Amino acid sequence: MKKLFFLLLLPLLVGCASLRAIIPGGVSPADAEWSGIKSGATVSILASLDPRATALTPLLALTGQADPVGVLLPVTLVGETIPRWVLCEAKLAQKCNSIPLNAHVSFAGLPVGPGILWRPSRLTAAGTDD
Repeated sequence: MKKLFFLLLLPLLVGCASLRAIIPGGVSPADAEWSGIKSGATVSILASLDPRATALTPLLALTGQADPVGVLLPVTLVGETIPRWVLCEAKLAQKCNSIPLNAHVSFAGLPVGPGILWRPSRLTAAGTDD
């Protein structure tokens, strides 16, 4: 009886990997590839963590150390109204800041949390140097 139950359950368990693509935010990291539009200005992570750090941002920019933590890039996908936030760490911050508003953005990477914040492994945008 247990073997029969296991054999009936096995196809369902194997098929669960393909069901993740149907569930919002349930895409596996290997499949996480998105394309959308930059729908707003980038937000400094340092300033969002501590409002007092907003005063430091111009000073850091003068020394060439703007956004030492990184920035959040809002990208709205086709058919969605809430943007997905791309976490542009310090090495990608300059690239994310240079993307013009309403530019086409493609990214792939890992979700951080429930799927609204993404850490990109690849990020390309129309009108910028890659």
